Amino acid sequence: MSRDEQGKGGGASRARTYVPAVDIYQTEEGRVLVADLPGVSREGLAVQVEPHLLVISGRVSVPEVEGEEHLSEFQPGDFYRVFTLSDEADLEGIVASISAGVLEVRVPRRRPAPGRRIEVKVE
Repeated sequence: MSRDEQGKGGGASRARTYVPAVDIYQTEEGRVLVADLPGVSREGLAVQVEPHLLVISGRVSVPEVEGEEHLSEFQPGDFYRVFTLSDEADLEGIVASISAGVLEVRVPRRRPAPGRRIEVKVE
């Protein structure tokens, strides 16, 4: 393996595109997505909701390391994941938080409108 392939040396490196690992689980309130995003800061992260889609994207950055020789298996690059949302998702209630490189997105279930009695008019 060359020095550049090992992450050593001063050659130009290509940015990688990552597909982050995501766990999805169901709760009484809705669904929760948990994504592993090591090296991602809040500023390097975008969580967007589009009709029937949840998009997680951003940039992985790696701090500069002083010194001529070092081994780096973690490279900077972009990441991107798209999830289809069901009709029962409450798009306005989606919240996201990141802590220690772990993103948590909560997608609540829309609450059905309460039943009501319909008055029947006599004509």
